[in-house]
Amino acid sequence: MSERNIVKYNKKYIIMAKIPVYNSLDEKRNYFEQETEEDFFIIETKEKLDRWFRFYSSDFKRDNAVDYIFRGVSEAKYKLYTSAQRLWITDNMGQWKNNYTYKDFIEDMVLKAKSNPLLKKIFDLYDYSEENRDFPIICLLQHYGAPTPLLDWTYNIDCAVYFGTESIARNFNKKSESIENYISIYSIHKKELTTRNELLNLSDISEVSYPSFNSIKNLGDECNPKSNALFILSDFESFIQGIDSQRLFDHNLKIRTTKPLTSIFNQNIIAQEGLLMYNPFQDRPIEKLFNSDLFGEGQNLHLKPFKCFNIHKDLTEYLKRLIAKKGIKKNFIYPHLYDNAKEVKEAVLNRLITI
Repeated sequence: MSERNIVKYNKKYIIMAKIPVYNSLDEKRNYFEQETEEDFFIIETKEKLDRWFRFYSSDFKRDNAVDYIFRGVSEAKYKLYTSAQRLWITDNMGQWKNNYTYKDFIEDMVLKAKSNPLLKKIFDLYDYSEENRDFPIICLLQHYGAPTPLLDWTYNIDCAVYFGTESIARNFNKKSESIENYISIYSIHKKELTTRNELLNLSDISEVSYPSFNSIKNLGDECNPKSNALFILSDFESFIQGIDSQRLFDHNLKIRTTKPLTSIFNQNIIAQEGLLMYNPFQDRPIEKLFNSDLFGEGQNLHLKPFKCFNIHKDLTEYLKRLIAKKGIKKNFIYPHLYDNAKEVKEAVLNRLITI
C-alpha cells in the first residue's frame, strides 16, 4: 500500500497517493534478471564500471542496430511508471468522476489534442486520417510533456547513460549506503523477444498500420492480474510475420516509414535513437509486466525479467566523460537546429579569412 496525503481541493478533501518506490537494492533485485556470469547488478568501482561499459556499450551490436533497447534513470529507487500512471496514482484520479477509467483519461487526452487547431492542421497537411493520427498524437504529447502511457527507451546505451547521469548533483549524500546513492541503466534483449513474436511494434500487432486508440483500448485487461499486454512504437523497425527479421535490418538505424509514429515534429528522437513503450495498465510498472506467468493469460507471455545495472553516483562524473568522448553531450541529445545553422554559417565565413 502506497503512502497517502489528504489535501483540500475545491472545498473537497482529495486523497493523494505517493508513487511506490524500491526501498533497497535487495528488494529491487527480485524483479530483474539474475546475472549468470559477472554480476553487474551493483557497480561501485571504476574497474567494474569499465568492464560493464566495454561489454554493453553501443558498439556491442551482435547483428543489427535494434537488437537491444536501453533506459537510463537518475534514481535507482524509481519503478518504471509512465507519466500518465504517475499522475493517475498521485492524484488518485479514479475518485474524480464516477465510472471514469484510466483509459478514458488517455482517450480524452487524444480527443482534445485532435481538436487543437494547430495539431489538426499539421496532421491534415501530412494526410493522416482521423484514425491514423491517434498514436502519432500520443507520441507528440509524450515529447512535449503531457501525461501519456508511454515510456522512453533508446537503442543506444550511451544515450541511456546520458539520461541516467544528466541530473546528478555533485552534493548528493555520499555517506548514505542506501539505494538513494545509485542510478539505474536498464537493458532488454529485444531481438530475443521479437523472434518469439513478443514486444512487437504497434504496426505489427494491429491489422492496420495506424490503429485508432479505441480499437486497442481494451488490449490490457485491468481485472486480470496475469494479463501483461505490451508493445512498442518505433519509426526505426518493423517485423513482418513469416519473414526473417534479419533481412529487414542492417547495422545502421534507419527511419522505415513515410508517416512517422514517434518522430513527427520531434528531431530529438533521431539524435537519441529513441523508441517508446506502451503500457496499458493504470498501476503496473513495466518491470512487473516482465515477470510474467507462462501459464497465464494475455499477450507477451515470454517477457522474462530484463537486466538492471545500478551504478553508484560517485562514478557518474566519470561516466559522463566516457560518453562525452563519443559526442554524447547536451547539444547533441537536445539538438537545436538554429545552433547547427549558425555553426554552418560561421564555418563558411571563417574559411574566407585567409590572412
